[in-house]
Amino acid sequence: MVTDRLEVVGITFVVEVMDTNGVKVIADKLSFVHDGNSQSTPSFKANASKVYSQKLWDDLVLNPLDWFDNREDKLNGLIHPKYPDFKNRKTYQGLWVNSAPSWVSERLERLVFASREKEKLPPQQSSVDLLNFGAIKKTSWKNLIDNPKDWWDNRSMKLKKTSPDFKHKETGEALWLSSFNTPDWVLSKLPPVETTS
Repeated sequence: MVTDRLEVVGITFVVEVMDTNGVKVIADKLSFVHDGNSQSTPSFKANASKVYSQKLWDDLVLNPLDWFDNREDKLNGLIHPKYPDFKNRKTYQGLWVNSAPSWVSERLERLVFASREKEKLPPQQSSVDLLNFGAIKKTSWKNLIDNPKDWWDNRSMKLKKTSPDFKHKETGEALWLSSFNTPDWVLSKLPPVETTS
């Protein structure tokens, strides 16, 4: 007899397989048929993951205001390319378009997602992403110092305090002095704030 545990959305099921003759176990819409040809213990993780992913995509389509759409920021290089295309603003669960069911793509463009500006929340990132992201931003700050005419300096005329301090004129990349990844050397190398009279 083999005993295995299956956990789906916080509910744990105990599964006992009595012999190796085809066994079917059904647990809250999940099923696995073990054909007896495999030497390994039946694993329910793949099926559970697929069902759970389906529930996340359903939630994204039904509750888009609970999700951030990161696709544009990824294209503009503002967040790491491996960061999720969509991230739930409450649970921080991520979804990638390349793993979406076929029915999702036709609905995506009609959805209105949560705005990070209104929430004043930075994207949640792993420590590896932050290291890579920080290195990219250091390059951008160096570019600002070396080529200030390529950037808009918005420090003296910000409409909102969450607006960027600098924005690249061609790429639209934004930089904030208050950001966690702003290098220490930046403040001393910036030109003084221009005031309009």
